[in-house]
Amino acid sequence: MNHPIRKSIFNDQTFYVVIVSVLGILISLNSYNFLAYNNLLALVPVIIQVPILILVLTKHRYAKTGIELWAILLIVGSGLSVFGKLIKMFLGDLNEIESLITKVIYVLVGLAIYHFNNKTVEVKIVAE
Repeated sequence: MNHPIRKSIFNDQTFYVVIVSVLGILISLNSYNFLAYNNLLALVPVIIQVPILILVLTKHRYAKTGIELWAILLIVGSGLSVFGKLIKMFLGDLNEIESLITKVIYVLVGLAIYHFNNKTVEVKIVAE
């Protein structure tokens, strides 16, 4: 009894290249932070990003779901950080503006990834 093979189909090759590039760069930067500065927290994103990159490169059927979960983590994590930085700013700490802008950009990038993933990636049955 053969089971149908499902694959993630990236209908927009630009999105595919961007996702692979962004994941590759982030894995490299976080690995460097771990190795150069002995920063154990830098391993957390690597542990999340490496499996997602493997799913995307193999066009595994769970690649779409992996990208979606990664985007949600980026949105929620950065969104909470924005909220915390806004509280600090309202309490008079104006040194947080640059960091706040960076986190807002992360939220926007997460939203863009989530949107393009839902619009351009499909999971389809492919011929064996």
